[in-house]
Amino acid sequence: MIDCTNADNAVERIQYRKEVASSGRREFIRLNKGEAGQTHEVKAKSANASKTVSFRHLKYSVSESNGHVSIIVEKRVEKEVSFFIQTSDGTAKAHKDYEPINMHLTMSAKESEREIKIGIVDDPDWEPDEEFKVTLLEPETKTRLAGDDTECIVLILDEDKPGVLGFEETVVEVRRKDRTAFIQLKRFNGSDGRVSCVVNTENKLD
Repeated sequence: MIDCTNADNAVERIQYRKEVASSGRREFIRLNKGEAGQTHEVKAKSANASKTVSFRHLKYSVSESNGHVSIIVEKRVEKEVSFFIQTSDGTAKAHKDYEPINMHLTMSAKESEREIKIGIVDDPDWEPDEEFKVTLLEPETKTRLAGDDTECIVLILDEDKPGVLGFEETVVEVRRKDRTAFIQLKRFNGSDGRVSCVVNTENKLD
C-alpha cells in the first residue's frame, strides 16, 4: 500500500513533467508534502498569472482512502471578490470517484485565502490512478477566469492491490473412491479490493 504521507513514495508513482519554454527541455518537478494523505507540485512562476484569485498549486495527488483533497484558493487583491468554483471529469468520474462541486464563493476584502475540500470516493475495486479538474469561473458568464493558475488537476491514487489468483498446488492427487476433490485457490501479491476468476475443468487423456 502506498503511504502518501511520505512524499518520496508519491514521487515514485507520479513524476509530473513540465515543459520549460525558455530552454525547450523537460525537467522533473518534485512533489511536496501537503495535508496528510496528499501531495502537491510546486507551482512555477508564470507571466500569465491571475491578478485576482488563483489556486496555490496546480497539481495535487491524493490517496483514495484519504476521503478528501484540500485545495487552497488565494486572493491577490485587497477587495471583495466573487467567483464560481467547479469540478469537471477527466478519467475520474463525478460521484463514482469524487464528489463534484459547483458553487459560488465570495472572499471578503480581509480574506487572503480559502480552503476548499473535495470528497474522494474510496471503493474496494482496483482501478488505474485517475484525475479530474477544478476550475475558477466568472460568476456571471461562467467562463474560466483569466490566468494560467485558475485551473488545477487532482490525481487520485488507487491503493487497492488485488493481487492475482492461482492454485496453491499445481498437482492434486485423489483416490478413485473419493467423491470430491478439494483444490485450494489462493491470492498472491496483494489482498485489497475484490478479485475474481473463472475456473474450468476439462478431461485429460493419458
